[in-house]
Amino acid sequence: MLKNFARVAGNFLQEFGQVGQVRRAITYRDRIPIQPIVRPENPFDVWSVDCIGSLEPPSRRGHKFVICAFDICTRWAEAIPVRNITAKATCDVLWKIFTATGFPEVICTDQVINFTALLTKEFLKVIGVLLPPGIQKAWVQSKDGIKF
Repeated sequence: MLKNFARVAGNFLQEFGQVGQVRRAITYRDRIPIQPIVRPENPFDVWSVDCIGSLEPPSRRGHKFVICAFDICTRWAEAIPVRNITAKATCDVLWKIFTATGFPEVICTDQVINFTALLTKEFLKVIGVLLPPGIQKAWVQSKDGIKF
C-alpha cells in the first residue's frame, strides 16, 4: 500500500509540480510593545454604553433598538430594548441600570446624538457621572480589553 502511495504521489508532483503552499507565509509582527489594559479597581465604576439598531423586524411590542451597557471591571452586560433612540429613552435606560447597580464614575460612549444631547448631559451631571470629552468608540476590544 505504501509503495503504491509513494508512486502515485511522485507521479502527481512530476505532473503538477508544487501547486500548494510548502511552508507557511512569513508574518510581520508589530514592533510596538504591548501595553496591558488597566481595568478599574471597583466594579460598576466605568461603563461602556452603545446602541444597536434598527432591528428588522421589530419586536411584538415595537422595539427596534437595544441600548447595551457593559461594565469594564466585571464584564457585566445589560441590554434593554427601546422603541426609539432619543435622549429621553437613553436617560430612562441609564437610570434603570444605575439604580440597580449603583452610579458609575465614568461612561464611555461613541458620542452619538442621544449621548451628546443636552438632556443626557444634564442627567449625567445631576447624578455625578463623567462623560469624557472627545470621540470614543464603545465596544472596541483595544479599549475595553474584551475578547469575544
